[in-house]
Amino acid sequence: MWLVCILVWCIFLTCLLSAIWLEQKIIAEVEQDLSVSQRPSWNRLNGRAVAIEACRQHALKFPDSKLRLQRTGAWIAAAVSLIITLTLTSHIFGF
Repeated sequence: MWLVCILVWCIFLTCLLSAIWLEQKIIAEVEQDLSVSQRPSWNRLNGRAVAIEACRQHALKFPDSKLRLQRTGAWIAAAVSLIITLTLTSHIFGF
């Protein structure tokens, strides 16, 4: 049971890192033509707002891109694997 819990935790971390990497890739595609001083990802402290705005701009700029769908799938997989991890952990430790 411990091995399954550790495996699901590793899957969660993989999905989380994949989702963050895909968001950074979307942001990089949107900000490709901007100078460094004009890039919102360098000027703002709120990373979620930058990512959401970049996804909107990415949808307008690249309507046929699969990156947004992959990003959404990675976030959903991360959420599901986190729920499974918490369920298994609470089952093992009796929470």
